[in-house]
Amino acid sequence: MEFIPGNENIDHKILFWINKEFLMFGIAKKITKKLNCKTYAIIDTNDYIKSFYEEQKTVDFDKTWFFNDFLSLEKLSPDYEYLKSFEKKYDIDLWYVISFERLFSSEFNKYYKFTKNEILSFVINECKLFEKILSEVKPTVIILPAVTRHFTYLLHKMATKLGIRSLLLEYTHFGDRNIITDEFGKMVDNKKYENLVSISNRNFEELQKYFSDYKPYVYGIKNNTIHKERKVSKVLALLKFLFNSDNKHKNHYSTYGKNKSSILIKGNARLSLLTRKLRSNFIDKNFLGDIPNKTNYVYFPMLHFIQIKNL
Repeated sequence: MEFIPGNENIDHKILFWINKEFLMFGIAKKITKKLNCKTYAIIDTNDYIKSFYEEQKTVDFDKTWFFNDFLSLEKLSPDYEYLKSFEKKYDIDLWYVISFERLFSSEFNKYYKFTKNEILSFVINECKLFEKILSEVKPTVIILPAVTRHFTYLLHKMATKLGIRSLLLEYTHFGDRNIITDEFGKMVDNKKYENLVSISNRNFEELQKYFSDYKPYVYGIKNNTIHKERKVSKVLALLKFLFNSDNKHKNHYSTYGKNKSSILIKGNARLSLLTRKLRSNFIDKNFLGDIPNKTNYVYFPMLHFIQIKNL
């Protein structure tokens, strides 16, 4: 396959990062059918889905690691010498990486406030796990979903430093369309595509309509309509939440501080709607609605991580 670098005689080793979505698992299935290679997977998922991957026979991975199994807060005295040597070895500023992890932000995470030692303990476990896997597997290529979390960014940077190619599924502004790139956080260089022969016969007007149909806002409304849950499904989900045990996800890093009472108090959907209404009223009352034609201004929209990384 063209995306795999190197000589065809080399035994390719592909390391996949598989998250809660099944897209990466589907990609792994397709690749293993088309390419004779060894496949490995780091699986980041909750306990409900973990059992599926433990039992599935669809993709015969040579080895898998369940990411959450290696994360622990038991050791709360970080090894600063290890962190220092790691940063030097891979040319990575770990605090920069940590700074854009939303779970470590008290503004985003309303359930649990991680201490500095807890954060560093997590990061040390991640670094050591990735070093172990990369040393053991020596992958030809790593295939990652869109990098929106600190640990996938960390793995990508480590692989790049070691000369291992990593391929990323990056978001576009066309609905659910993605691009495959090996350059995280860089603007697309249009010169790379100037000599490509188009396989589309659409004219300019058709392309404009395509762009309009797949605007994120339009596609988002369409997608929400398609996947809108019926009321009975919501009621069943609520009953399952109320009467099932809290222990199923208690060790998962993303659920620290979460239990039934905290979710009902802090994560209630109606409370979120009320907060949204209050914010909307504040914006309507205090923000400019009309800008005079002759006024010079700079438009600076609210940014999230996916946009910030391209600045």
